Amino acid sequence: MFVFVVIIVGYIVNAKVNVSKAQINKNSTITSTVKFVESTIITSGVVTAQNQAKLAFQTSGKLTYLPFKEGDKVRSGQTVAKLDSYALQRQLSAALNNYKSTRDTFDQVQDNAKTGVLQGSQKYSLQVTNKGGFDVDSVIGEGLVNFSTN
Repeated sequence: MFVFVVIIVGYIVNAKVNVSKAQINKNSTITSTVKFVESTIITSGVVTAQNQAKLAFQTSGKLTYLPFKEGDKVRSGQTVAKLDSYALQRQLSAALNNYKSTRDTFDQVQDNAKTGVLQGSQKYSLQVTNKGGFDVDSVIGEGLVNFSTN
């Protein structure tokens, strides 16, 4: 009887092992297909560039030239922007004209001082011109001009 029980137990164990092998072989075969994996991440925060450059202009104005788009690579020394220079050109011309007029007046007063013909308004003009940065004493001569306004 003991032999009979061992044979039956052996038969049952063998049957279960064969069923498990069949299931493993059946489940281990998978047909491959092409699928796209889509991943979305939603988060909040601040994004900063790894390399940054700060632009600084000597003056403010209207931007007239911007040759690069976002994401373009820029090399050192390349012009990245230009400002409208029309208003600055007008200011420069006015300043140069003012300087020329003031310099002409100064030269005329200097010539009059050399000849000894300085009138009250010319003395005052020479004094005002000197405040603009001209060193009258070194140009005309120390003590030759009296700056009192009469």
